[in-house]
Amino acid sequence: MERLAAQIGAKTIIVRCDAALRPQAEWLLAYVRKTFGPDGGKLRDGFKLQVGWSILSLREQNGQLVISEPNYRGDPFTEWHDDISCTLRVQAEQNEILALAEVEEGVPALFQDKVVLAKGCLEEKRVYLERAKDPPPGDSGWYIGPVADDEQQPKLEAIYVYNLLKSRPALLQVLALPPGYIVVFDGDDIEGWEAGG
Repeated sequence: MERLAAQIGAKTIIVRCDAALRPQAEWLLAYVRKTFGPDGGKLRDGFKLQVGWSILSLREQNGQLVISEPNYRGDPFTEWHDDISCTLRVQAEQNEILALAEVEEGVPALFQDKVVLAKGCLEEKRVYLERAKDPPPGDSGWYIGPVADDEQQPKLEAIYVYNLLKSRPALLQVLALPPGYIVVFDGDDIEGWEAGG
């Protein structure tokens, strides 16, 4: 476990994460310094900032401010976790996919946004994801369904984006692709994608 610290104004900001994610943690601290350094008064207990798909919060501990992520293993709406490895790992994977797809700016699907899916499709080996344009607030715009051609209209259900961490984490890596994209997965591998019109 890495522990990085940065002095921003009068505040000491702490990040804890897996050692492999040190470059992402260093980027985050530099971003906080650049964005909030001149206005360090905003950096206080309970302050929240969005980093791609996740919301991070500053939590005061022993006079320092620890950057925390929602507790994705428990209740991310009410609990916080001091190790932000999950946020940094998923964001790094999403950035890599955006670079491969040559997308200049992704469209985050926040952890608390809904994903609509065909019931039971996450157990299928091959699935496709399609992102609709102009979804309502709180909806990521993503639909997940089986690739297998089925004549029957599937039964639909909705889950939160963060639920994919337990059920099919590989799918999270493509969720920053913009509306119009269709992505096909074979197991945990991306079979291909195309940008819609």
